[in-house]
Amino acid sequence: MRTIEASEITAHIQSALTVEQMAGCAVALINSQGVLYQQTFGVKNILTQEKITENTAFRIASISKTFTGVAILQLIEQGLIALDQSVSDVLHAYQWDASTFPRPATIQELLTHTSGVGELLHWRDLLTSGNVLIRPGQPRLALADLYRGKIKPEVAPGTKWAYSNHAFATLGQIIEDISGETYINYLKRHVFLPVDMDNTDVNPEKFESQLATGHQPHPRKKTLSTVEWLDISVLPAGGLISTIGDMAKYASALLTDLKCDTHALLSRDSVDNMMSSHWKTDHCFSSQGLAFLLGDFHGHRLVWHDRAAPGFISSLLMLPDDDLGVVVSSNAFSSGARSIGESVLSKFFLSNDDQQASFKPKQEVQKRLVGTYAPPSGAKTNLRFLQQFGLELVIVTREGKLFVSALNTSFRAGIELVAINKESTCYRGEVRQPDSALVTPIYLDFKMNGGEKAVEIRGNFDLPFQVNRIPAWRSIKTITLGAAIGLSVLALSFARRKIQS
Repeated sequence: MRTIEASEITAHIQSALTVEQMAGCAVALINSQGVLYQQTFGVKNILTQEKITENTAFRIASISKTFTGVAILQLIEQGLIALDQSVSDVLHAYQWDASTFPRPATIQELLTHTSGVGELLHWRDLLTSGNVLIRPGQPRLALADLYRGKIKPEVAPGTKWAYSNHAFATLGQIIEDISGETYINYLKRHVFLPVDMDNTDVNPEKFESQLATGHQPHPRKKTLSTVEWLDISVLPAGGLISTIGDMAKYASALLTDLKCDTHALLSRDSVDNMMSSHWKTDHCFSSQGLAFLLGDFHGHRLVWHDRAAPGFISSLLMLPDDDLGVVVSSNAFSSGARSIGESVLSKFFLSNDDQQASFKPKQEVQKRLVGTYAPPSGAKTNLRFLQQFGLELVIVTREGKLFVSALNTSFRAGIELVAINKESTCYRGEVRQPDSALVTPIYLDFKMNGGEKAVEIRGNFDLPFQVNRIPAWRSIKTITLGAAIGLSVLALSFARRKIQS
């Protein structure tokens, strides 16, 4: 790992900001000893041009899920709940209705987005941003009222990964039901206070003039506009607001607990468990820890979380084996936060030794992977896949190389895949994000199940996904071609009748 000067980091971020569509950001580089670098850039509001400072507060969106995860692990350490315990045993405020499945989900399945609940509980939620955002003037309902007394999973627990705000909202309710404290009061006493996080809350009024304004990039004009503040109904899934200083303390405390077993937040074993794989693909790559997402960064183990709230995106990236992490908070709905975080970390890892190994693919294996793959049943739990790819993935070979394509713009022309295991069943590709320097890897792990052709792919493209092989006649290409032929036949038939008449 290289040693770099603060001035080099600052110059690098300033250069990156000329590429990304952002109003501003705050960046902190940390390790288990504390803050290595901290700096702010840009403005809180493009209309007032007020500068971002170390006291500026940002919405940290779904990084809030990791705080909820820490609180749950604390309750587990106290022996009040267990990872393998049924949700129905510890959830009292409303019902987890698993009557159509053999069993309810476990605490672990809620923490790993495998509970059977996705981002949509009902189709009507499409009209309300997944039923998680609150319009100005609307009250925030208690979760029991929001869910009308129960949550009903769409698929059986443990069978499918599906990103779920509602699962983490339920974890927040469990914290309240078991501890007897409100969610935010529990965090203040047991998470914020032990690490001196004085500037983190769910209430925007606490921050007054410190709060940054959210911005939305215009996709064609390359300009920014301010966005309306929308509150969130599921606070444990994404409701926290924090400063860069507080977020640096949080990330550093996790690395300290992991390295030194200081118990500032959790025991070493609990932090290690949070950062270990709980949804993996035969050691090909890891995707999901407890609350945290997992990945690879230039051959180094990556533990991370980001995501967005209206007008904001923040990113928390940690390399636990290297005792290093970066936090980026931004006030624009842009991939710039993740891009800047990765680019800062990459300054430390520039040698060829830090690249993930690749292997010469076996042509006979590649032929067995070619085909069309679609997500498994459960339309409401397929929302993220549909947003990322469209309805299906198509695997093809061209001149001895494997490619993946989809209806999504980034994939339409096909992304070349490189084998990352000797068996030629695991692959990695790189996808450049539009209007950003960010390059996002895609991983695909093909499951053969002893047959002649691959039957399933477990993959990761920013978030985990899984798809199954479908017959050629069910592919979009075949259906579209069949529809076109059918319409042509009808048109010809109609024309002949007109001529004959």
